[in-house]
Amino acid sequence: MWQAYTNNLAYGSTAIPIDIARQLGSGVLPRNDKGLQLYNGKTYQDIVQYLGNYNAFDVSNETLVGVDGKLNPAAKFRYEGFTSWEDEASRKGNRNEYNVNYSGGFNSTDIYSSLNYLKDNGWGLRSSNERFQGRLNVNTKVTDWLKTGININAATINYNFAADGASSINNPFYFSRAIAPIYPVYVHDPATGKLVYDEFGAKRYDYGNLVSEFGLSRPFNSGRHAIAETMFNSSAANRDFFGARAYIDINILPWLTFSTTFSPDIQNYKSEGYENTIVGDGAPAGRYNQSWNRQLSYTFNQLLRANNTFGNHNLQTVLGHEFYSYKYESIYGMRTGQGFQGVNIFENFTDISSLTSGINENTIESYFGRVNYNYNSKYYLSAMIRADGNSKFPSNLRWEEFWSLGAAWRLDQEDFFKNDYVNLLKLRASYGKLGNSDVGYYPYQKWL
Repeated sequence: MWQAYTNNLAYGSTAIPIDIARQLGSGVLPRNDKGLQLYNGKTYQDIVQYLGNYNAFDVSNETLVGVDGKLNPAAKFRYEGFTSWEDEASRKGNRNEYNVNYSGGFNSTDIYSSLNYLKDNGWGLRSSNERFQGRLNVNTKVTDWLKTGININAATINYNFAADGASSINNPFYFSRAIAPIYPVYVHDPATGKLVYDEFGAKRYDYGNLVSEFGLSRPFNSGRHAIAETMFNSSAANRDFFGARAYIDINILPWLTFSTTFSPDIQNYKSEGYENTIVGDGAPAGRYNQSWNRQLSYTFNQLLRANNTFGNHNLQTVLGHEFYSYKYESIYGMRTGQGFQGVNIFENFTDISSLTSGINENTIESYFGRVNYNYNSKYYLSAMIRADGNSKFPSNLRWEEFWSLGAAWRLDQEDFFKNDYVNLLKLRASYGKLGNSDVGYYPYQKWL
């Protein structure tokens, strides 16, 4: 920093001779009654003053760095109990995970189940993850022509986390990598280097704005302290998930089958955040927010499949119907003006800062058919047609038909092409009509 400061004096707008710039940086020129150096009718800071008056050594400002830019070899570091920002921004993490599995069956039924518990305390401050998860899978063959089953999985996850924006001021990892190591995490008495404690006997965090008390003013994000903010703030979230897959398979004829599946998914998510009254974006009033959302979706389909073989001719036909439903609801609120410490509920905050909610809904119904034909696994033809009705579109445009035709030729199955170097070569062409429903929700509705 001394080199950068003196170069700026010499080669910047001030254009001071380099030898004078080095003397100013080292603080050896005469000073006025405010402690600032005088040169050519103007006042200048030494390197310690330029860096906010932080001097971690037991020598004076004017003897700390020589005019050659080297640290005084007699200077001794005097900050008591000094720790780096990187050390204070992390901790020793631990991870514990337990699993119990069971698989078995009886008669024509097979069963698989599992339970999992995870507790992960990350090495970052306020970083933890606790998860309970379970799964059950049951399949049974009721008769020779009927098979059914269900797969259920559920989980609940609790998170705690700190700010993680790449360049966020309250991200402890960004802050610790961007701040110069001369600035301490905790307050040290400039006269003695000893730690300063608060009225409860805890070490005080150095917010870099101690001008009135110690004459210190950190240039880098003065008044902010990512580690203190992380410890004083809180951010937590909970996610619950339930999903299931149920099916029925019916063999109507040796070449004809019917199947139906039902697949619901439910997710609930809640997050809350508190920002303290002492330091950071929430100060001095303090603020609290909550966010909730619920997502419910399910798919219900029915398929009729036919597989026929006549000599070298193979024909596969599918007729189907599918219904898909999706609903997403959310609400977010923030209040400011904290009443009591440690009571993180909306009633403890006086002023409504934000309150929003939303809902997205979508249903899609589809009817479709597909035919695949091949001769001797060499020549292929395919055709597909479907009709989709999508609630994202107005009623007069809601339904649309789509289709495709395709053909393929397995050259590697021809006698004239067979060799030891190529085991699969296919020429394929297709043409059809596609749609796009990625248009957002309710785009056709008018704004009031």
